[in-house]
Amino acid sequence: MKVHAIIGPTCTGKTEIACNLYDKKNIKIISLDSAMVYKELNIGSATPSQEFLQQYPHSLVNIINLSKDFTVVDYIKKAKEEITQAFDENKIPVLVGGTMMYLKALTNGINEYPVVSKNILEDIQEQISQKGLSHIYKQLQTVDTNLANKIKSNDTQRIIRAFSVYKVENKPMSSYNKTASTPVVVNINAIYPADRSALHQKIALRFKQMLKDGLLEEVQTIINSEVNLKISPLKAIGYKETIKYLKGEIKTLQECEEKNIIATRQLAKRQLTWIRNWDGINLFSTGEELLQSILRKI
Repeated sequence: MKVHAIIGPTCTGKTEIACNLYDKKNIKIISLDSAMVYKELNIGSATPSQEFLQQYPHSLVNIINLSKDFTVVDYIKKAKEEITQAFDENKIPVLVGGTMMYLKALTNGINEYPVVSKNILEDIQEQISQKGLSHIYKQLQTVDTNLANKIKSNDTQRIIRAFSVYKVENKPMSSYNKTASTPVVVNINAIYPADRSALHQKIALRFKQMLKDGLLEEVQTIINSEVNLKISPLKAIGYKETIKYLKGEIKTLQECEEKNIIATRQLAKRQLTWIRNWDGINLFSTGEELLQSILRKI
């Protein structure tokens, strides 16, 4: 048996394809989504309802609280455990989602860096708040020039990651040469829709539905919980701009909606770029074509 993956930009029906496959074959659905892992992020992450998950179980959904860190290395470890369990149960593991970075790391392997404490991250965030991201980037250029030259000066996530790893042992991230985790061979199938205007319409409709489903209430609950609103998961599409709206930094709900829709379109564009530049994967213009291809292989 092989490991299969169903990927594609947001709003292209990946979950529906997986469920159709689940009805026809003995598979184990393993989520490939960096937001769905968190228990508190449901509406904004488009996590299926509990009733839906009872009918179509998804591994690696709602497994951790926002107060805890969850890295790419954590995902790889848990995904490999789920894949092994699927094989033990004579099921076919199928990874489903749009977090390309997770799948790339799983199939290529990744170096395991030291664990970064919350104190280090909070100190870096405080420096950014007071002096700006450029302050951290300049420090990174000094302590890890090789890596800094590969990172854009406005890439907040990568800059924080690289500098935080350095702060653990005062050792540049680029100097770590630990053995990469063993890559997993995956048959990767991607939806690559030809009609972008239709995709944009679906994105707009889904965000409007999120608002109807209670996105504002979900985000307000997160704010009330006093969790650090600067953590990476809350920079995800659907949460970052909504937090700004509820804190008064975005003045109207219409502006909040527009910003979220634009951000989601930009995410879809990045996902399509990942797919277009990814060698050795199978491209399909429709979900039905993708489904039939996998059925023939398993």
